[in-house]
Amino acid sequence: MSQSNRLFHYQQFLPLANLHRKLRQEGLSVSVVIPALNEQDQIGRIIHKVRAQLQESIPLVDEIVVMDGDSTDGTREEARMAGATVHSVSEIDPAGCPNGKGTALWKSQFVTRGDIVVCIDADIVDFDARFVYALIGPFVQNRGVSFAKAFYKRPLALNGNLADNQGGRVTEIMVRPFLATFFPELARIRQPLSGEYAFRRDFMSTV
Repeated sequence: MSQSNRLFHYQQFLPLANLHRKLRQEGLSVSVVIPALNEQDQIGRIIHKVRAQLQESIPLVDEIVVMDGDSTDGTREEARMAGATVHSVSEIDPAGCPNGKGTALWKSQFVTRGDIVVCIDADIVDFDARFVYALIGPFVQNRGVSFAKAFYKRPLALNGNLADNQGGRVTEIMVRPFLATFFPELARIRQPLSGEYAFRRDFMSTV
């Protein structure tokens, strides 16, 4: 498999003390970015887990930044109380960009400082710290990695039953065939709609 399509498993980066040591040896800092819009129910719990497991226990993460898309609920307040830095996307220059998650993530480069920027969704019900450290590890193991994207087992809950690996139907029916046809170099991304990915800052600034 080519270097541009390497696969990693989160267990490769355990114990986290070793990952932390390698991260510091490389002189790399990490920002976790959470784009959010009206996510008051989950965002505080996610931030608490990142802080407890990846800052206070093992200091892998240097900052947690919430990019808020002008929420009308208590998202900003919940995020601040949990310990994150909160920015309103509309107040970050350049102005006039279209609203949306893509703009929130792109603008995060102007308000974060980490060499590695890890992006995670704000509505993950079963969030675990491995969603973050599994995206940090590839950059430490291989200096040639500029972008990492997560994929998962996707069960489908239907009529009270759980079907293994039947989730992600939009991805399999529409998105991956679309990419294979028009952007074949991206066709190997297994779950292009997953919300967890990471960039090197210098690479992110060119996109």
